[in-house]
Amino acid sequence: MTATTSTTVQTEADAAATKIWAEQWWPLGFTAHTSRAAPVAVTLLGAPLVVWWDDSAGAWRCTLDRCSHRLAPLSEGRVTSDGCIECPYHGWAFDGQGQCVRVPQQEEGSAPCRSRRAAVLALPIMEAQGIIWVWGGGLFESAAVTPPEESGPALVDVLERPGVEHSDYSRDLHMDWSTLCENVMDPAHLPFTHHKTISRRSKAAPISFGALENFSHTGFTAVRQTAGGPGRLTFRAPLLVLAETHRGPDSYSDWNVVYAVPTEPDRCRLLVRVVFEVSKLPIPLKWVLSFAFTKQPTWWTHLGTHQILEDDNPFLHAQGHAYRAGHATKLAPDWKRRLYMPTASDGMVVAFRRWLDAYSDGEGALWSRVAPTTETPLRRASKEEVLERYLSHVAHCSACSGALRNIRTTMRLAEGGVVLGLLLAALLRARPAALALAALSFGVARLERFAADSIAARVWCGR
Repeated sequence: MTATTSTTVQTEADAAATKIWAEQWWPLGFTAHTSRAAPVAVTLLGAPLVVWWDDSAGAWRCTLDRCSHRLAPLSEGRVTSDGCIECPYHGWAFDGQGQCVRVPQQEEGSAPCRSRRAAVLALPIMEAQGIIWVWGGGLFESAAVTPPEESGPALVDVLERPGVEHSDYSRDLHMDWSTLCENVMDPAHLPFTHHKTISRRSKAAPISFGALENFSHTGFTAVRQTAGGPGRLTFRAPLLVLAETHRGPDSYSDWNVVYAVPTEPDRCRLLVRVVFEVSKLPIPLKWVLSFAFTKQPTWWTHLGTHQILEDDNPFLHAQGHAYRAGHATKLAPDWKRRLYMPTASDGMVVAFRRWLDAYSDGEGALWSRVAPTTETPLRRASKEEVLERYLSHVAHCSACSGALRNIRTTMRLAEGGVVLGLLLAALLRARPAALALAALSFGVARLERFAADSIAARVWCGR
């Protein structure tokens, strides 16, 4: 191969990678769980971003999370009444297009705002199927900054069906996005990893997949046969794994919708939707799941989902590091020799590894031009870090952060009841009613503190 031919091949490969990773609508969070009261920091393909709700325009906004002035994070600032985001450091304000609209320190008659250097990078953003999506083109040099008309996010048609209900959950994970995708494509792990949470070891059985269909840069799909019923597993590259199971011709179907978002090396954000055809469920299961999907507090549902994720998160983090084997860029170098996968149940894992080799040279995500550069090797996180819940979920989930605030308020009110009871006892010269009130308040305070501490510990610390 000549130098010219080699360069041409590399250029074509780079263009293909840009198409897959940059020219893509990426999901950042669920609309119902994203606060509209303050800016929200997110990371996508290594780039720090800030998302906020512009109430004046009734729209979400997204820019790079760096003020053009001195690079302070805009996510630490506030949203102004005119829908702009204001830097916490010196008060510079930026609109949804990234234009600087206010510099409080400028002298009258000067125009630093109109300089191109004053602007921050803004990304196209939209809401669809209850998810906030951002177009990644602006994060790369050679990608389309504006999404083509024919482009659209990776939506799931089944959500539009009548009689279907779903629950949503997101979490930042200590693993590469590829580790997450591989895990979701592997139904054989469920009886063992998730024993007594969503499965049983006794349910372990052979699993087979049909021939791969439509294997290309856009992904692949295959029919799946398990003891639970036939179904289909689809990878819509590079971000969606859709597992569907049909429980029988006259029964219900369910779907596991998983979005894997690369945030930074060895980290990703999971957005998962558990979807059930509730209208076809047998009673009483229909009542139970209908309540869980529509009436049960979201934060309570998330507590249960935490446990499912935490069944395998620690060893998936370790597995990802073992896969790399110290390699700087390859996700799983020489995997065909190093991994022994003799059964049909690993069929989709093998297909995914083949896809990574074919369309990313085994390196996975393409990182943004604005991502921080570092030569520091990837660090193994402790088990406590992997299982931590506050920063990985609660901080960006408005339902769970709201529940935590309510718990703390309850604790303060209970403590206030003790003080009030003792004060009344003193004012009324220790009459029995006042003493009873004080004792009752003290007991309630202790009980509420115990309950609040228990719930807060589960939500916050993962205990």
